[in-house]
Amino acid sequence: MENILRLLVKPFAGLSPNRLAYQGRAMPGMNKNKIEGSTENSGTTIQSPYLHPGMISLTKQIPEHYYRPAEKSISTPMGKYILMKMASKKKLLPNEVIYQKKESPVDAPIDKWYSASLKDFIYDQVKYLPFESNSICIQELIRPKYFEKIYRTFLTMDHYTMHAISLLFTYANFIELTRKR
Repeated sequence: MENILRLLVKPFAGLSPNRLAYQGRAMPGMNKNKIEGSTENSGTTIQSPYLHPGMISLTKQIPEHYYRPAEKSISTPMGKYILMKMASKKKLLPNEVIYQKKESPVDAPIDKWYSASLKDFIYDQVKYLPFESNSICIQELIRPKYFEKIYRTFLTMDHYTMHAISLLFTYANFIELTRKR
């Protein structure tokens, strides 16, 4: 196991925290799984512009202070500093557009739906998982939790924290669709 871990981290040895964070965006995650699943299902290639090989190559050449500059600026808390600065300098967009507050692209009350109106549907769908699911575990994943409420209220820009049940639910739906075909 240690040899496997050494091999996995070798390409990232010596990277600063900012460069490491950018590389981490390409790691498997919920959004990447959904994008790849959508691409596979539809046959239409969907890519994040920040994960395109050309963009990744470019970011390796950009001086690191453009990632998140030390000085305070209007874009510091939002990231993508160099893109905002370029758009402002070239007057590609008005500043009120460039520096608007970052919002989640999906801001539906999904957590509430999972624990209320979608609960029975979730229990019905998890039976399609290729392994046995434990109903007590599923119930615990759906149950609203105090720390998730704090996280949604104070730490995240969206109102969605039930990622584990979302992944299971999505996986179960995918398995069901593939069995139907």
